[in-house]
Amino acid sequence: MIRVFKDKTLLEGIDIALTNQLYVPGWALRPALETALKDSKAGFQCNHELAIVFEDCKAIALAFRNPDGFGDVYGWLQSVQIMAFCDESYRQRGFASQCVQAIKQPLDKASTGTASSHFFWGKHEVPVSAK
Repeated sequence: MIRVFKDKTLLEGIDIALTNQLYVPGWALRPALETALKDSKAGFQCNHELAIVFEDCKAIALAFRNPDGFGDVYGWLQSVQIMAFCDESYRQRGFASQCVQAIKQPLDKASTGTASSHFFWGKHEVPVSAK
C-alpha cells in the first residue's frame, strides 16, 4: 500500500519515515526530513510531499519532494527537488519507484546516492543535478 503525505498529514509522514529509519545515516535525506519537520512545527508553509510504501504494515520505501529544492539543508541541494530511499531488504522490487511515480513532477531533479542512482532516476525520467 502506498500513502502520500502533504499539507496537514506531512508531519505524520515525516514521523513515520524517521521512526522507521527510511534514510541512509549521514546522507542528505535525514536532515531534509528533520528540517521539514522543524519548519512545519514552527508554522512555516511547507510545500513538501512524501510518499511511503507499506508492506505488511511496515514502512519500507519513500520519495520526498520539495518543489523549492533542498538548499535549506545543504547548499548544493538547491537544485534537487526529489529524493528516494528503500529499505535494503526490499530493494529491486519497485517500491521506491512507486513512491517516485506518486509524487514526481516534470521539472524535478534528483541527486546521485549510490552507483545505481543514475539508472534509477533515468528510468523515471528525472534528471540528475550536478553537485
